[in-house]
Amino acid sequence: MTAVRLKSFDLEVTFMFIRLDETKDIAIKDVVAILNAESFNCAECNMEFLRHAVVNGDIKKLSNGETKSVIIANVNGKQVIYFSPISTITLYKRAYMIDEMNIL
Repeated sequence: MTAVRLKSFDLEVTFMFIRLDETKDIAIKDVVAILNAESFNCAECNMEFLRHAVVNGDIKKLSNGETKSVIIANVNGKQVIYFSPISTITLYKRAYMIDEMNIL
């Protein structure tokens, strides 16, 4: 998890990021869903969703290893699907930790 604070014109904005693998961070506000890869692959409607994403080039595999989670995000107005080697539980904990920080 990473936080970036920008201060300009007496306005402070905080951008919170969640780390999807060793090199990729994504703004938490852009995350639409974090899904378990095994469960995601079982539903036919998800397969149709993936076929559409492949045609549009909207899929990013973040590791050559096992995919444990599927993250659907809206990045710059475009829907992107990330395949991450990090489990959904770990990603959830990271996002929950961000939420707890915002409460303080």
